[in-house]
Amino acid sequence: MEPSVFPEPLQHPEYWHQLHQQVDAPLRTTRRPRVMLQRVRARHVRAMQKELGWFRTRLAIDPALIEHCAALTQEVVSAGHPASFALVFPELWQLITHPALLELAERLLGERAFIRLNPILHYVDQQVGQGWPPHADGVGYHYRDPQNRLIQTLWIPLTVATPENGCMFVLSRKASQAFWESMNEEASLPAGVLRACLHGVLPLPCLPGQVIGWGGETVHFGGQYHTGPPRISLALEAQPWDCILDEFSATFAAAPCYEKRCAVIQRLRGEYAITDSNHSSSLWEHYTLDPTAP
Repeated sequence: MEPSVFPEPLQHPEYWHQLHQQVDAPLRTTRRPRVMLQRVRARHVRAMQKELGWFRTRLAIDPALIEHCAALTQEVVSAGHPASFALVFPELWQLITHPALLELAERLLGERAFIRLNPILHYVDQQVGQGWPPHADGVGYHYRDPQNRLIQTLWIPLTVATPENGCMFVLSRKASQAFWESMNEEASLPAGVLRACLHGVLPLPCLPGQVIGWGGETVHFGGQYHTGPPRISLALEAQPWDCILDEFSATFAAAPCYEKRCAVIQRLRGEYAITDSNHSSSLWEHYTLDPTAP
């Protein structure tokens, strides 16, 4: 794909090179062998997601890489661009293709699971106001599609994430199940189920480099920003190797070239309607409270 077909800022690689140079601390990492997850931890992660609908863990990812990715994203936003444009930098792809994340995906989904080509960078501050509204991750509009159970989300904060600056919130497994079971042809949400969902909301604060995750049936949303540093995070989806779910059912084994990185950004902007406001459509925009329902 020729650079001329990309949005105007992406047509000039030299501009991004100069922006990259403005980040003070250059990335200096040492090569490390692939660090295997301990079997006990892997079992714990699987059991936690099965019981609660989500998990939280820490992987062997160099803190310098996390910090550098956060600094690059901040530089892009400060220059007036959407956070997703930071995907032009190869360091972000070093994180996306990190062996520890791939191994975690394999432990959850099976051997040869891979990270899909739809990485999303989130940037939440006072101007943005809040993260994405409540939704569930899936491959289509119909969120109860069985294929959505094949999707595994991995969410990595690049800066500290707290309830004060918009950390992730999830509905408990019980609350998410109540939500799905209540949906009817009119797509209305009974008041009793709404109360159960609100009671089941859980904040998931975490430190840079931790990983939280959930499956395609877990309802979640980015919190509202109140105070503190911007919340910068990277959301990835993994899937089994033996199925084609949609156009994002592909992966890179290593950081791709500049043109391919731009192509991913272009496709994401079209699919997720990513703009400077950092918002997209929400599952709950389609479901309303039915005051007449029991």
